[in-house]
Amino acid sequence: MKHKILIILSLLLVAILLFPACSAKEGAEEAEKSKEPEKIEKTEEPKEAKEVKKESSGLHFNSNSDRTCYVGGIGECTDTAVVIPSVSPKGDTVIGVQNWAFKKCKSLTSVTIPNSVTFIGTEAFYGCENLTSVNISNSVTSIEEWAFGYCKKLSRVTFEQNSHLESIEDGAFYNCTALTSIALPASLKQLGNAFSGCTSLTSITIPAGVTSIVEYAFNNCASLTSVTMPDSVTCIAGYAFKDCYRLTNVIIPDGATYIGFEAFYGCNSLTSVTVPGSVISIDRFAFQHCIDLMSIVYQGTKAQWDAINKDYGWNDNTGSYTVRCIDGTIAK
Repeated sequence: MKHKILIILSLLLVAILLFPACSAKEGAEEAEKSKEPEKIEKTEEPKEAKEVKKESSGLHFNSNSDRTCYVGGIGECTDTAVVIPSVSPKGDTVIGVQNWAFKKCKSLTSVTIPNSVTFIGTEAFYGCENLTSVNISNSVTSIEEWAFGYCKKLSRVTFEQNSHLESIEDGAFYNCTALTSIALPASLKQLGNAFSGCTSLTSITIPAGVTSIVEYAFNNCASLTSVTMPDSVTCIAGYAFKDCYRLTNVIIPDGATYIGFEAFYGCNSLTSVTVPGSVISIDRFAFQHCIDLMSIVYQGTKAQWDAINKDYGWNDNTGSYTVRCIDGTIAK
C-alpha cells in the first residue's frame, strides 16, 4: 500500500513539473500565430454594369427594299429622351435619320444615334428648341446641311470613340447658341460653315484632314477665344472668322496660301497674327476693324512680305502693328 502511494505521489510531481513547460510552449505558439498577418479573404466586388439605354418605341420608320430603313419621325413615341433603335420593329436595319425627321420637335430633349446609322439627314433635328444633348455613334460618316440648325439649347454633342465621321455640312450646327465646346473627330475631312452663329463657342480645334476653312465657317462666334488650324489647311475663305470679337491670337497654318475677303473682319480683340511664308494673297478687308492688332509675325523675309498680293483695304482701321519678318521689321 505504501509503495502504491509513493508511485502516485511521484506521478503527481512529474505532472506538476511538466505543466508550466507545456503552458509556456503553447503560449509561445499562440504568440507566434498572433504575429502572423491575418489572412483576409478577398471578395470580388461586383462590376458596375454599363448603362444600357432603353430604346424608344413608337418611332416612325420608312423601309427600303433591302431590309434597311430610315427613321422618319417621332411617330407615336412619347419619349423626350429618344434612343433610336438599330433595328426597326419590322426587323429592318436602321441606316439613317431621314431628312426633316424630327424637325421642330419641341418635346425632344436628347437623342442617341445607334451604331447602325451612317448619316444624319438635312434638317433632321432643325429647330428642336428644347434639345440639349446628342450622342452620335462612330458609324455616322456624314452630318448633312442644317441637321441641328437652330437647336438653341443644344449644349453637348458627343462623338463616340473611333468615329468614322468624314463630313459636317453647311449650317449643321448653325445658331446653336448654347454650345460652348465640341471635340471634332480626327476622321473629319470636310467641314462646311457648320458653326456660324454659335455665339457661346469658346474654342475649336480643326482636325488634320481638313484642307480648307470655308466661307462663314465660324462667322459671328462671338465668344471664340482660341482656334487651332492644322498645316493641312491651304485656304481661309471669306468671312471665315468675321465678328469673332474675343479672338486674340491667330496662327495661320504653314502651307496656307490665301486669306480671304473679310476673313477676320471686326475681330476687335485680335492683337497678334502669325502669317507663314507660303501666303501669296490677302484679300480685301481681311483684317479690317481689327483695332487692337499690334503684331504680325511673318515667317518670311521683308522682300517676300512686300511681294504678297494685298488687296484694297486689307488693313483698314487696324492697330499700329509692326510686321516682324525673319530679316527685320516693317512698320504699318
